[in-house]
Amino acid sequence: MSRVLKAAAVLSAIFAAHLALAHEFKIKDFEFIHPWTREPARGVKDVPVYMVLRNMASAPDRIVAVSSPFATKGELRAGKSEGEGPVSAIPVPAEATVELNADRPHIFLLGLTEPLDGYQYFPLILTFERAGQMEIEVYLEEPN
Repeated sequence: MSRVLKAAAVLSAIFAAHLALAHEFKIKDFEFIHPWTREPARGVKDVPVYMVLRNMASAPDRIVAVSSPFATKGELRAGKSEGEGPVSAIPVPAEATVELNADRPHIFLLGLTEPLDGYQYFPLILTFERAGQMEIEVYLEEPN
């Protein structure tokens, strides 16, 4: 019987991990694929947010602001290859896919106002120059 319980636990963990990796949002002409960050270590108040963003519109747009009720400030940042500093916007070309990651432009939340624990979601509000505001949920992955 313990083999059956172990197998069930393994299958449950695989299924839960698959669901977490598969979350996405389609809002207006945009698809937000797996927005995520890692659970911050105790005392860490700033976290990057990564995702794949697809603009299905025939016109380009730009992310011009970001915020969350879980942070005092949101910033748009250049990636490591571009100097890592704040930027005024993140371009999202027409009919294109953009990956927000550490090496490319991404989102950075500063001054977390609540502890964030792995396997939970929190809201993120993105403001686009043309498309306006959109709210999505960011998944918190467990630290390595």
